[in-house]
Amino acid sequence: MKNEDEEPDYSKMTPAERKKAKNIARKKKKARAAAAGAPSNDNKNNNDKNNNGNKKKSKPHIIDEDPEGKELLALDHLEEAKKYAAILVRHAPKRLSAWALQYDVSIRRGKMLMALQALFKMKAIDAKDHRLFTRIVDFSQKLSSSRTSGGGQGNVIAEGVISSE
Repeated sequence: MKNEDEEPDYSKMTPAERKKAKNIARKKKKARAAAAGAPSNDNKNNNDKNNNGNKKKSKPHIIDEDPEGKELLALDHLEEAKKYAAILVRHAPKRLSAWALQYDVSIRRGKMLMALQALFKMKAIDAKDHRLFTRIVDFSQKLSSSRTSGGGQGNVIAEGVISSE
């Protein structure tokens, strides 16, 4: 007669038999622990397995290294805006708002050709949109003001592109 504490020889069993035998052994161990009055560690394992199997997992709490935003304020805002505008234009090239943002950032950075390119893309998407019209007016005002203040080579190129249209 076998002793109940001994484990059966799992190597000679099929996977289904092995699973059944382990399940029976776990139940016997749990019953012995309940009879002895001690809580088993098996429940903790079951809870861990159940939590790992859940599709909804709690997100780890992220500790904010800079709660007051001093590091963010130290960054160059136009460079950050340029980065996000480029991402938007790359992933949403048919959205007028992405090109409008690209135009706004380019004008503030003084990149007239990039602003002009954004205007052409906006025109290709929707030539009758009010956002395009206001930006064309803004571009022409910026171009004329930069011409009077002695603009650089970019303005000469932009004038050539506008006159060719």
